[in-house]
Amino acid sequence: MQDKNALNFIYKGKIRAVNPYKILNINGGIWYLFATQNGKIKSVGEVKNHLII
Repeated sequence: MQDKNALNFIYKGKIRAVNPYKILNINGGIWYLFATQNGKIKSVGEVKNHLII
């Protein structure tokens, strides 16, 4: 993740703003996005059917 620009998305009806930290491939096919939010690293969840650039 080169630029680490802020990423905004809607989750459970609320707008979330995070800073991407890394994307990991776990179990040979499931991609997870990790990001910082309020100074803490969080797993944002599975990345499904989307291309993150």
